[in-house]
Amino acid sequence: MAEEGYITVTDVKHYAYCEAIVYIERFLGLGEQATEYMEYGREIEKEKNLGFIAAKLKASFIIKKPLLCSRELKLCGSPDYVIISKHGELIPVEVKWAEPGRHGAAKRDHALQMAAYALLLERTYPGERYSVKTGYIYYLRPQGRLVRVNIDYSLKLEVLKALERIREIAEGRREPKPSLGKCSSCNFLRACPYSSLKEERPAK
Repeated sequence: MAEEGYITVTDVKHYAYCEAIVYIERFLGLGEQATEYMEYGREIEKEKNLGFIAAKLKASFIIKKPLLCSRELKLCGSPDYVIISKHGELIPVEVKWAEPGRHGAAKRDHALQMAAYALLLERTYPGERYSVKTGYIYYLRPQGRLVRVNIDYSLKLEVLKALERIREIAEGRREPKPSLGKCSSCNFLRACPYSSLKEERPAK
């Protein structure tokens, strides 16, 4: 649970997927409806793949579900894992019950999620040694695939801009721009006032 007035990394992910989700959750106060995919991707499934991930990234230490918060950014988040490599690098890792994006790359919303974790880690462990430049996402579908996310300055800057826009949407000062092409697979479909499929629903 985020502190009062704080944005969560999940908010950043939702904003990148569709701005309307931020409006639904933050302004309307409505939550996401869990699906079988979400339930299946819980902790037990993540733990099954931890050994492979740790070996692949040459982990010297693993931190599970650390709660990271930044007063400067008013941002909180908890990655599935933070890998400390044998070279002392901090690497955020997420396990997703989902498929990778085009050409096997990370999806945009997931990439921004990793960049948000990077910003939090850099503020939790300040210093040049802990500049976080890489994250990994383990996609469980259609079969396990570990995807690298290069976290550069431009991606971090995109997160910083998103934080301000999320606050504006949450406070009703900004109209969200919905991604209408994603409506059919969205878990917020029933609650969304912007849905392109709204007219197709039977009247009650």
